[in-house]
Amino acid sequence: MKYEELINEHRSTYQLQLATQQSRPFIVPLDIWNYLLLIVYLVLSPKLRHLLRFPLFIAILALSANTLWHTRTIGLAYGVVTGIMTAWCPLLSLNFIFLNHGPESSARLVQLGEQQGGSGEEYRIHGGSSSHAWQAIPEEFTRRLCWCLDLVGSVRGLHWSLNSAECWEQAIKETQARQRQKIPSLKELLLRLILGLVATDCLKALIAADPCFWGRVDAECHINLGSLTLLPKLDQVSRLITAFLVIYLAIQVLSTLGNVLFLHVLGPSLAGTWGHPWAHAPAFGDFSAIGSHGLRGFWGSWWHQFFRLTLDSPASAVARLLTGDESGRTARTVRMVTAFLISGALHACASLTLWGPSQPSHTFYFFALQPVGILTQAALAIPSLSPPMLCTVANFGFTAYWLLVTSPLLVGDYASGALWMTEAIPFSILALLGLSRRSLGTPLWAGFGVGWYRGERWWLSGLAF
Repeated sequence: MKYEELINEHRSTYQLQLATQQSRPFIVPLDIWNYLLLIVYLVLSPKLRHLLRFPLFIAILALSANTLWHTRTIGLAYGVVTGIMTAWCPLLSLNFIFLNHGPESSARLVQLGEQQGGSGEEYRIHGGSSSHAWQAIPEEFTRRLCWCLDLVGSVRGLHWSLNSAECWEQAIKETQARQRQKIPSLKELLLRLILGLVATDCLKALIAADPCFWGRVDAECHINLGSLTLLPKLDQVSRLITAFLVIYLAIQVLSTLGNVLFLHVLGPSLAGTWGHPWAHAPAFGDFSAIGSHGLRGFWGSWWHQFFRLTLDSPASAVARLLTGDESGRTARTVRMVTAFLISGALHACASLTLWGPSQPSHTFYFFALQPVGILTQAALAIPSLSPPMLCTVANFGFTAYWLLVTSPLLVGDYASGALWMTEAIPFSILALLGLSRRSLGTPLWAGFGVGWYRGERWWLSGLAF
Protein backbone atom coordinates (compact mmCIF):
# COMPACT_ATOMS: atom_id res chain seq x y z
CA MET A 1 0.00 0.00 0.00
CA LYS A 2 1.28 3.46 -0.91
CA TYR A 3 1.85 6.18 1.68
CA GLU A 4 -0.97 8.43 0.45
CA GLU A 5 -3.39 5.51 0.30
CA LEU A 6 -2.61 4.61 3.90
CA ILE A 7 -3.04 8.25 4.97
CA ASN A 8 -6.46 8.39 3.33
CA GLU A 9 -7.40 5.07 4.93
CA HIS A 10 -6.47 6.45 8.35
CA ARG A 11 -8.56 9.56 7.81
CA SER A 12 -11.58 7.58 6.63
CA THR A 13 -11.37 5.16 9.57
CA TYR A 14 -11.00 8.02 12.02
CA GLN A 15 -14.03 9.83 10.62
CA LEU A 16 -16.03 6.57 10.87
CA GLN A 17 -15.04 6.23 14.54
CA LEU A 18 -16.20 9.78 15.22
CA ALA A 19 -19.49 9.18 13.40
CA THR A 20 -20.19 5.99 15.39
CA GLN A 21 -19.18 7.62 18.72
CA GLN A 22 -16.35 5.11 19.26
CA SER A 23 -14.12 8.05 20.08
CA ARG A 24 -14.34 11.81 19.99
CA PRO A 25 -11.97 14.70 19.25
CA PHE A 26 -10.73 17.24 21.76
CA ILE A 27 -13.73 19.46 22.44
CA VAL A 28 -13.91 22.98 23.81
CA PRO A 29 -15.31 23.72 26.36
CA LEU A 30 -15.85 20.10 27.51
CA ASP A 31 -12.18 19.15 27.69
CA ILE A 32 -10.89 22.34 29.31
CA TRP A 33 -13.20 22.25 32.33
CA ASN A 34 -10.35 20.77 34.38
CA TYR A 35 -8.27 23.90 33.76
CA LEU A 36 -11.23 26.19 34.37
CA LEU A 37 -11.82 24.57 37.77
CA LEU A 38 -8.14 24.98 38.65
CA ILE A 39 -8.24 28.68 37.77
CA VAL A 40 -11.44 29.12 39.80
CA TYR A 41 -9.70 27.48 42.76
CA LEU A 42 -6.69 29.81 42.51
CA VAL A 43 -8.85 32.93 42.31
CA LEU A 44 -10.89 32.04 45.39
CA SER A 45 -10.08 33.36 48.85
CA PRO A 46 -7.83 31.19 51.07
CA LYS A 47 -10.77 30.17 53.26
CA LEU A 48 -12.86 28.94 50.32
CA ARG A 49 -9.87 27.17 48.82
CA HIS A 50 -9.34 25.27 52.04
CA LEU A 51 -12.96 24.14 52.11
CA LEU A 52 -13.12 23.14 48.43
CA ARG A 53 -9.65 21.71 47.87
CA PHE A 54 -10.61 18.01 48.00
CA PRO A 55 -13.86 18.21 45.96
CA LEU A 56 -12.21 20.36 43.29
CA PHE A 57 -9.15 18.13 43.06
CA ILE A 58 -11.33 15.03 42.68
CA ALA A 59 -13.39 16.81 40.01
CA ILE A 60 -10.22 17.80 38.13
CA LEU A 61 -8.98 14.21 38.25
CA ALA A 62 -12.33 12.89 36.99
CA LEU A 63 -12.54 15.40 34.13
CA SER A 64 -8.96 14.73 33.06
CA ALA A 65 -9.45 10.96 33.18
CA ASN A 66 -12.62 11.31 31.07
CA THR A 67 -10.74 13.24 28.39
CA LEU A 68 -7.86 10.76 28.32
CA TRP A 69 -10.24 7.80 28.10
CA HIS A 70 -12.50 9.08 25.33
CA THR A 71 -10.45 11.50 23.23
CA ARG A 72 -8.46 10.30 20.23
CA THR A 73 -6.79 12.67 17.79
CA ILE A 74 -5.14 11.99 14.46
CA GLY A 75 -3.04 15.15 14.03
CA LEU A 76 0.56 15.40 15.20
CA ALA A 77 0.13 18.44 17.44
CA TYR A 78 -3.39 17.49 18.52
CA GLY A 79 -2.44 13.94 19.47
CA VAL A 80 0.61 14.71 21.56
CA VAL A 81 -0.56 18.00 23.02
CA THR A 82 -4.00 16.65 24.00
CA GLY A 83 -2.52 13.86 26.12
CA ILE A 84 0.22 15.89 27.79
CA MET A 85 -1.96 18.95 28.37
CA THR A 86 -4.74 16.87 29.90
CA ALA A 87 -2.39 14.98 32.23
CA TRP A 88 -0.59 18.24 33.05
CA CYS A 89 -3.66 19.69 34.77
CA PRO A 90 -3.86 17.16 37.66
CA LEU A 91 -0.11 17.60 38.18
CA LEU A 92 -0.47 21.38 38.38
CA SER A 93 -3.45 20.95 40.69
CA LEU A 94 -1.46 18.67 42.99
CA ASN A 95 1.24 21.34 43.20
CA PHE A 96 -1.04 24.32 43.78
CA ILE A 97 -3.62 22.64 46.01
CA PHE A 98 -1.50 20.40 48.25
CA LEU A 99 2.25 20.82 47.78
CA ASN A 100 2.90 24.56 47.47
CA HIS A 101 0.35 25.92 49.95
CA GLY A 102 -1.70 27.77 47.36
CA PRO A 103 -0.89 30.81 45.25
CA GLU A 104 0.17 32.82 48.32
CA SER A 105 3.50 30.97 48.28
CA SER A 106 4.06 31.70 44.57
CA ALA A 107 5.41 34.90 43.08
CA ARG A 108 5.80 36.29 39.58
CA LEU A 109 8.90 38.14 38.46
CA VAL A 110 7.97 41.45 36.83
CA GLN A 111 9.87 44.41 35.47
CA LEU A 112 9.55 47.49 37.62
CA GLY A 113 7.79 50.45 36.06
CA GLU A 114 5.24 48.26 34.25
CA GLN A 115 2.82 47.69 37.13
CA GLN A 116 -0.62 48.97 36.37
CA GLY A 117 -2.42 49.56 39.62
CA GLY A 118 -2.20 47.35 42.65
CA SER A 119 -0.82 48.07 46.06
CA GLY A 120 2.87 48.46 46.75
CA GLU A 121 2.69 45.45 49.02
CA GLU A 122 2.28 43.25 45.95
CA TYR A 123 5.85 43.93 44.86
CA ARG A 124 8.87 42.75 46.81
CA ILE A 125 12.40 43.53 45.69
CA HIS A 126 15.09 40.98 46.43
CA GLY A 127 18.69 40.43 45.48
CA GLY A 128 19.59 44.10 45.20
CA SER A 129 17.69 44.38 41.93
CA SER A 130 16.59 47.82 40.82
CA SER A 131 14.79 46.62 37.70
CA HIS A 132 12.82 43.54 38.80
CA ALA A 133 10.54 42.58 41.66
CA TRP A 134 8.48 39.62 42.81
CA GLN A 135 4.75 40.15 42.49
CA ALA A 136 2.51 38.37 45.00
CA ILE A 137 -1.07 37.46 44.11
CA PRO A 138 -3.07 40.70 43.74
CA GLU A 139 -6.20 41.51 45.70
CA GLU A 140 -8.19 43.17 42.89
CA PHE A 141 -10.18 40.52 40.95
CA THR A 142 -9.16 41.34 37.35
CA ARG A 143 -5.47 41.56 38.19
CA ARG A 144 -5.79 38.44 40.33
CA LEU A 145 -7.36 36.52 37.45
CA CYS A 146 -4.62 37.60 35.01
CA TRP A 147 -1.97 36.63 37.57
CA CYS A 148 -3.54 33.17 37.99
CA LEU A 149 -3.87 32.65 34.22
CA ASP A 150 -0.17 33.41 33.86
CA LEU A 151 0.66 30.99 36.67
CA VAL A 152 -1.28 28.15 35.05
CA GLY A 153 -0.10 28.95 31.53
CA SER A 154 3.63 29.24 32.26
CA VAL A 155 4.81 25.70 31.60
CA ARG A 156 8.52 26.39 31.91
CA GLY A 157 7.98 29.02 34.58
CA LEU A 158 11.15 31.06 34.01
CA HIS A 159 9.55 34.11 35.65
CA TRP A 160 7.88 32.22 38.49
CA SER A 161 8.85 30.91 41.91
CA LEU A 162 6.56 28.33 43.48
CA ASN A 163 8.27 28.81 46.83
CA SER A 164 8.33 32.46 47.81
CA ALA A 165 11.25 32.03 50.21
CA GLU A 166 13.56 30.00 47.97
CA CYS A 167 16.04 30.95 45.24
CA TRP A 168 14.66 34.44 44.66
CA GLU A 169 18.05 36.13 44.45
CA GLN A 170 19.35 33.40 42.14
CA ALA A 171 16.30 33.72 39.90
CA ILE A 172 16.80 37.46 39.56
CA LYS A 173 20.50 36.97 38.75
CA GLU A 174 19.59 34.45 36.04
CA THR A 175 16.95 36.84 34.70
CA GLN A 176 19.41 39.71 34.54
CA ALA A 177 21.93 37.43 32.79
CA ARG A 178 19.33 36.58 30.14
CA GLN A 179 18.52 40.28 29.82
CA ARG A 180 22.18 41.06 29.02
CA GLN A 181 22.20 38.52 26.20
CA LYS A 182 21.69 39.72 22.66
CA ILE A 183 18.02 39.70 21.64
CA PRO A 184 17.54 37.63 18.48
CA SER A 185 16.30 39.85 15.68
CA LEU A 186 13.11 39.04 13.81
CA LYS A 187 15.21 38.29 10.71
CA GLU A 188 17.37 35.85 12.66
CA LEU A 189 14.38 34.10 14.20
CA LEU A 190 12.60 33.80 10.86
CA LEU A 191 15.73 32.31 9.30
CA ARG A 192 15.91 29.75 12.12
CA LEU A 193 12.23 28.98 11.62
CA ILE A 194 12.58 28.47 7.87
CA LEU A 195 15.65 26.27 8.27
CA GLY A 196 13.85 24.22 10.93
CA LEU A 197 10.81 23.74 8.70
CA VAL A 198 12.95 22.77 5.70
CA ALA A 199 14.88 20.24 7.80
CA THR A 200 11.61 18.84 9.14
CA ASP A 201 10.31 18.56 5.59
CA CYS A 202 13.39 16.56 4.59
CA LEU A 203 13.00 14.18 7.52
CA LYS A 204 9.28 13.81 6.79
CA ALA A 205 10.16 12.86 3.22
CA LEU A 206 12.37 10.05 4.56
CA ILE A 207 9.57 8.86 6.84
CA ALA A 208 7.05 8.95 3.99
CA ALA A 209 9.37 6.69 1.96
CA ASP A 210 9.98 4.23 4.81
CA PRO A 211 7.13 1.79 5.68
CA CYS A 212 8.83 1.03 9.00
CA PHE A 213 7.52 4.36 10.32
CA TRP A 214 3.97 3.50 9.27
CA GLY A 215 3.29 1.23 12.23
CA ARG A 216 3.42 -1.92 10.10
CA VAL A 217 5.72 -4.96 10.04
CA ASP A 218 5.32 -6.75 6.72
CA ALA A 219 7.17 -7.62 3.57
CA GLU A 220 7.94 -3.95 2.96
CA CYS A 221 9.49 -3.50 6.38
CA HIS A 222 11.30 -6.31 8.16
CA ILE A 223 12.36 -3.99 11.00
CA ASN A 224 10.16 -3.50 14.05
CA LEU A 225 11.00 -0.07 15.40
CA GLY A 226 9.78 -1.17 18.82
CA SER A 227 12.05 -4.20 19.17
CA LEU A 228 14.68 -4.04 21.91
CA THR A 229 18.20 -5.35 21.41
CA LEU A 230 21.53 -4.79 23.15
CA LEU A 231 23.22 -4.42 19.75
CA PRO A 232 20.96 -2.38 17.43
CA LYS A 233 21.55 -2.92 13.73
CA LEU A 234 22.62 -0.06 11.51
CA ASP A 235 19.28 0.25 9.69
CA GLN A 236 17.43 0.46 13.01
CA VAL A 237 19.94 3.00 14.36
CA SER A 238 19.42 5.25 11.34
CA ARG A 239 15.65 5.21 11.86
CA LEU A 240 15.96 5.94 15.58
CA ILE A 241 18.21 8.91 14.82
CA THR A 242 15.67 10.17 12.28
CA ALA A 243 12.89 9.99 14.88
CA PHE A 244 15.07 11.76 17.45
CA LEU A 245 15.83 14.58 15.00
CA VAL A 246 12.12 15.01 14.23
CA ILE A 247 11.36 15.44 17.95
CA TYR A 248 14.31 17.81 18.40
CA LEU A 249 13.32 19.97 15.43
CA ALA A 250 9.66 20.07 16.50
CA ILE A 251 10.66 21.48 19.90
CA GLN A 252 13.05 23.99 18.31
CA VAL A 253 10.47 25.18 15.79
CA LEU A 254 7.81 25.64 18.47
CA SER A 255 10.27 27.54 20.67
CA THR A 256 11.25 29.80 17.78
CA LEU A 257 7.59 30.42 16.92
CA GLY A 258 6.99 31.47 20.53
CA ASN A 259 9.90 33.91 20.41
CA VAL A 260 8.63 35.44 17.17
CA LEU A 261 5.11 35.81 18.55
CA PHE A 262 5.88 37.16 22.01
CA LEU A 263 9.05 39.19 21.38
CA HIS A 264 8.39 40.70 17.96
CA VAL A 265 4.66 40.48 17.19
CA LEU A 266 3.00 41.14 20.55
CA GLY A 267 5.79 42.63 22.66
CA PRO A 268 5.53 43.74 26.32
CA SER A 269 2.58 46.04 25.63
CA LEU A 270 0.32 43.12 24.62
CA ALA A 271 2.06 40.04 26.05
CA GLY A 272 3.11 41.59 29.35
CA THR A 273 5.94 39.71 31.04
CA TRP A 274 6.03 37.16 28.23
CA GLY A 275 6.99 39.97 25.84
CA HIS A 276 10.38 40.48 27.52
CA PRO A 277 13.49 38.57 26.38
CA TRP A 278 14.38 37.67 29.97
CA ALA A 279 11.17 35.61 30.22
CA HIS A 280 12.50 33.28 27.51
CA ALA A 281 15.50 31.00 27.28
CA PRO A 282 16.87 28.64 24.60
CA ALA A 283 14.89 25.42 24.32
CA PHE A 284 18.04 23.34 24.78
CA GLY A 285 21.07 23.78 27.01
CA ASP A 286 24.81 23.33 26.62
CA PHE A 287 25.61 20.28 24.49
CA SER A 288 28.99 19.92 26.22
CA ALA A 289 27.14 18.86 29.39
CA ILE A 290 26.81 15.40 27.81
CA GLY A 291 30.60 15.13 27.50
CA SER A 292 31.03 16.25 31.12
CA HIS A 293 28.23 14.29 32.81
CA GLY A 294 27.01 11.71 30.33
CA LEU A 295 23.37 10.63 30.41
CA ARG A 296 22.71 12.81 33.48
CA GLY A 297 24.00 15.82 31.53
CA PHE A 298 21.83 14.89 28.54
CA TRP A 299 18.59 14.90 30.53
CA GLY A 300 19.48 17.40 33.25
CA SER A 301 21.27 20.11 31.27
CA TRP A 302 21.04 19.72 27.50
CA TRP A 303 17.53 18.37 26.79
CA HIS A 304 14.64 20.82 27.15
CA GLN A 305 13.56 21.66 30.71
CA PHE A 306 9.96 22.72 30.05
CA PHE A 307 8.52 20.40 32.71
CA ARG A 308 11.22 20.74 35.34
CA LEU A 309 9.63 23.37 37.61
CA THR A 310 6.35 21.48 37.95
CA LEU A 311 8.00 18.07 38.34
CA ASP A 312 10.28 19.29 41.11
CA SER A 313 7.58 19.73 43.79
CA PRO A 314 6.12 16.18 43.74
CA ALA A 315 9.61 14.71 43.36
CA SER A 316 10.80 16.64 46.42
CA ALA A 317 7.68 15.61 48.35
CA VAL A 318 8.35 11.93 47.65
CA ALA A 319 12.00 12.36 48.67
CA ARG A 320 10.99 13.96 51.97
CA LEU A 321 8.47 11.21 52.59
CA LEU A 322 10.91 8.35 51.95
CA THR A 323 14.18 9.80 53.22
CA GLY A 324 13.27 12.69 55.51
CA ASP A 325 15.27 15.29 53.54
CA GLU A 326 15.83 16.60 50.02
CA SER A 327 19.58 17.23 49.78
CA GLY A 328 21.20 13.91 50.70
CA ARG A 329 22.54 11.50 48.10
CA THR A 330 19.68 9.06 48.59
CA ALA A 331 17.13 11.89 48.48
CA ARG A 332 18.58 13.20 45.22
CA THR A 333 18.32 9.73 43.72
CA VAL A 334 14.70 9.43 44.84
CA ARG A 335 13.92 12.87 43.35
CA MET A 336 15.50 11.92 40.04
CA VAL A 337 13.67 8.58 39.80
CA THR A 338 10.35 10.18 40.77
CA ALA A 339 10.74 12.96 38.20
CA PHE A 340 11.42 10.44 35.42
CA LEU A 341 8.44 8.30 36.44
CA ILE A 342 6.11 11.31 36.39
CA SER A 343 7.53 12.42 33.05
CA GLY A 344 6.99 8.90 31.74
CA ALA A 345 3.36 9.02 32.84
CA LEU A 346 2.89 12.38 31.07
CA HIS A 347 4.32 11.10 27.80
CA ALA A 348 2.36 7.86 28.12
CA CYS A 349 -0.80 9.99 28.20
CA ALA A 350 0.39 11.61 24.96
CA SER A 351 0.59 8.14 23.47
CA LEU A 352 -2.84 7.21 24.85
CA THR A 353 -4.66 9.98 22.95
CA LEU A 354 -3.10 9.07 19.59
CA TRP A 355 -5.49 7.60 17.07
CA GLY A 356 -3.63 4.36 16.32
CA PRO A 357 -3.30 1.24 18.53
CA SER A 358 -0.50 2.67 20.66
CA GLN A 359 1.05 1.03 23.73
CA PRO A 360 1.47 3.82 26.31
CA SER A 361 3.25 1.50 28.76
CA HIS A 362 6.19 1.27 26.35
CA THR A 363 6.64 5.04 26.41
CA PHE A 364 6.48 4.95 30.20
CA TYR A 365 9.14 2.21 30.31
CA PHE A 366 11.46 4.33 28.15
CA PHE A 367 11.48 7.13 30.72
CA ALA A 368 11.58 4.70 33.65
CA LEU A 369 14.79 3.19 32.25
CA GLN A 370 16.64 6.52 32.06
CA PRO A 371 17.49 6.74 35.80
CA VAL A 372 18.69 3.12 35.54
CA GLY A 373 21.15 4.27 32.89
CA ILE A 374 22.24 7.29 34.93
CA LEU A 375 22.87 5.16 38.02
CA THR A 376 24.66 2.52 35.93
CA GLN A 377 26.94 5.14 34.44
CA ALA A 378 27.68 6.54 37.89
CA ALA A 379 28.43 3.03 39.22
CA LEU A 380 30.89 2.49 36.37
CA ALA A 381 32.56 5.81 37.34
CA ILE A 382 32.57 6.89 33.69
CA PRO A 383 32.15 10.64 34.47
CA SER A 384 35.34 10.55 36.58
CA LEU A 385 37.65 8.90 34.06
CA SER A 386 40.94 10.52 33.15
CA PRO A 387 42.39 11.97 31.01
CA PRO A 388 39.51 14.40 30.26
CA MET A 389 39.35 13.45 26.60
CA LEU A 390 38.75 9.80 27.48
CA CYS A 391 36.04 10.86 29.94
CA THR A 392 34.30 12.96 27.29
CA VAL A 393 34.37 10.19 24.68
CA ALA A 394 33.16 7.61 27.21
CA ASN A 395 30.31 9.87 28.36
CA PHE A 396 29.12 10.53 24.81
CA GLY A 397 29.48 6.86 23.94
CA PHE A 398 27.50 5.57 26.92
CA THR A 399 24.76 8.20 26.44
CA ALA A 400 24.36 7.35 22.75
CA TYR A 401 24.35 3.62 23.48
CA TRP A 402 21.75 3.82 26.27
CA LEU A 403 19.42 6.00 24.23
CA LEU A 404 19.71 3.74 21.18
CA VAL A 405 19.00 0.65 23.28
CA THR A 406 15.96 2.11 25.07
CA SER A 407 14.47 4.50 22.46
CA PRO A 408 12.75 1.72 20.43
CA LEU A 409 10.19 1.67 23.26
CA LEU A 410 9.27 5.29 22.53
CA VAL A 411 9.75 5.37 18.75
CA GLY A 412 7.95 2.07 18.20
CA ASP A 413 5.01 3.14 20.36
CA TYR A 414 4.62 6.37 18.41
CA ALA A 415 4.81 4.40 15.16
CA SER A 416 1.97 2.15 16.37
CA GLY A 417 -0.05 5.26 17.21
CA ALA A 418 0.49 6.57 13.63
CA LEU A 419 2.28 9.64 14.99
CA TRP A 420 5.07 9.63 12.41
CA MET A 421 2.57 9.61 9.54
CA THR A 422 0.90 12.87 10.50
CA GLU A 423 2.05 16.16 9.05
CA ALA A 424 3.88 18.81 11.06
CA ILE A 425 4.17 21.52 8.40
CA PRO A 426 1.50 23.10 6.16
CA PHE A 427 3.52 23.15 2.93
CA SER A 428 6.15 20.76 1.53
CA ILE A 429 8.80 22.15 -0.80
CA LEU A 430 10.10 18.65 -1.51
CA ALA A 431 6.62 17.49 -2.55
CA LEU A 432 6.41 20.49 -4.90
CA LEU A 433 9.72 19.43 -6.46
CA GLY A 434 8.54 15.82 -6.75
CA LEU A 435 11.10 14.59 -4.22
CA SER A 436 8.61 13.28 -1.66
CA ARG A 437 5.95 10.58 -1.75
CA ARG A 438 3.43 13.02 -0.33
CA SER A 439 0.80 14.17 -2.80
CA LEU A 440 0.18 17.79 -3.75
CA GLY A 441 -3.41 17.02 -4.71
CA THR A 442 -4.63 17.18 -1.11
CA PRO A 443 -3.51 19.85 1.37
CA LEU A 444 -1.20 18.34 3.97
CA TRP A 445 -3.47 19.46 6.78
CA ALA A 446 -6.67 18.17 5.16
CA GLY A 447 -8.78 16.48 7.77
CA PHE A 448 -6.76 18.00 10.65
CA GLY A 449 -8.56 21.23 11.38
CA VAL A 450 -11.06 22.93 13.61
CA GLY A 451 -14.80 22.46 13.30
CA TRP A 452 -18.03 22.01 15.18
CA TYR A 453 -18.63 18.59 16.72
CA ARG A 454 -22.17 17.53 17.63
CA GLY A 455 -22.32 14.86 20.34
CA GLU A 456 -25.17 12.78 21.71
CA ARG A 457 -25.71 15.31 24.51
CA TRP A 458 -25.47 19.07 24.38
CA TRP A 459 -22.46 19.13 26.72
CA LEU A 460 -20.62 16.75 24.36
CA SER A 461 -20.87 19.32 21.57
CA GLY A 462 -18.43 22.12 20.94
CA LEU A 463 -15.42 23.34 19.00
CA ALA A 464 -13.50 20.22 17.96
CA PHE A 465 -9.78 19.84 17.30
